[in-house]
Amino acid sequence: MSEGWMYLKATVCAAAVMAAVAASPAAAQDCEVKIGAAGPMAGAAAAWGLAEKAGTEFQAALVNEEGGLQVGDKKCKVSVFTFDSQ
Repeated sequence: MSEGWMYLKATVCAAAVMAAVAASPAAAQDCEVKIGAAGPMAGAAAAWGLAEKAGTEFQAALVNEEGGLQVGDKKCKVSVFTFDSQ
């Protein structure tokens, strides 16, 4: 599996999650957007889950560095929670 493929998958997953969360009205109430990423973090398929985790955390860090995710008239912090599906 090439690094380019893993990076592309992680970036696409992170972008899709961020877009879905941005439309969530519940996120604006607490001004913290929580993103869950579930994938294999151990075992033979760990590379996929760890790439998803890294991509999601990377995108969240970029958004937080810019002041947060715009939800309505607020900028909300993005938090990532990962879970091992194995």
